[in-house]
Amino acid sequence: MKNEKRNERRWQMMTLSVIIGLVSLSIACEYDYYDKGTGTYSLMQAELVEAYATSPQLLSYVIDDNGNKLSLTPPFEAKWAKKTDSAYRALLYYNKVENGAEPINCGQISTAVILPLDSFKNGVRQDPVRFESAWVSKTGRYLNMCIYLMTGEPQSKDNYHLIAVADDSIVVNSDSTRTQRLRLYHHQGGMPEHYSQRAYFSIPLHNVHADSISFAINTYDGEIIKKVKVKNEK
Repeated sequence: MKNEKRNERRWQMMTLSVIIGLVSLSIACEYDYYDKGTGTYSLMQAELVEAYATSPQLLSYVIDDNGNKLSLTPPFEAKWAKKTDSAYRALLYYNKVENGAEPINCGQISTAVILPLDSFKNGVRQDPVRFESAWVSKTGRYLNMCIYLMTGEPQSKDNYHLIAVADDSIVVNSDSTRTQRLRLYHHQGGMPEHYSQRAYFSIPLHNVHADSISFAINTYDGEIIKKVKVKNEK
């Protein structure tokens, strides 16, 4: 029971940080949608990045999913970046400038550790979501996911989405390649289903020792299997 509660707290924190990322997304998209001239937001770009804090709550540079290092000019103040010399997964909106990136907004997104099946004492719950996309970063470090959660104003502080990734099995294919089967755990958690809200999260792949991933996701239209190739780091 204690282990289950610890795992649930982990999933809850993951979801909360996903929502923080959504806030920055909606702000940046609003500016991008309405500004059609050559103003601050007209040349804005968006990237999933590893953001680095060289002092508490101050991001000084990022490494994007292509492996490029971008200095932030000026450094970006982020209250969620509390640890110095630490990397945070984030969604960065910026203007490209000569010496790096001029940050407009940066929101933390969650990383989902792949958990063994025996971590789920009550089984792998698969309440439906809406799936948008999944892709492996060019560096091979992350499997990135974009889904939509049906949500609304919670009736209680005990209502929240729980999200995790379950390690189902590894299959050896006929060509001797290996496929790791994953399942998306989603507990609606008593949240109402009034409207959909986009959520990004990333799955670190450093402990994945397979050539591909087969990801089972239960959607409102039934289960889908998303297959991606894994670029193993050397």
